[in-house]
Amino acid sequence: MPLCKQLTSLRCLVLKGKETSLMVSLTKEQERALLLLTSLQWLHFGCYPNLQLLPADLRSLVSLEVLRIWSCPSITGWLPEMDTSCRLVVEDSSEELSWRCKEWEVRRREI
Repeated sequence: MPLCKQLTSLRCLVLKGKETSLMVSLTKEQERALLLLTSLQWLHFGCYPNLQLLPADLRSLVSLEVLRIWSCPSITGWLPEMDTSCRLVVEDSSEELSWRCKEWEVRRREI
């Protein structure tokens, strides 16, 4: 968390695991630290085969333009709360998450 307080200009964060990663979700401390990165424009989660949950609320990341999720087959239909200006990109993940992504993009365009 102290490190995140110093990264006030960080625009892109890629959290990439590997096929053997056991992570199921971020810890509460990791989620709080992530929300301190208010200049973040691109947030990517990839290669976490067991990841089931994304951070619940990304609305405080007011600069977030793209949330990309790839190779995370255990994430199903749940999406975080985020601003409708944020684009969601899902690749090589569950069918349900891909469907939620399409729903999100339709809703974004309607607003």
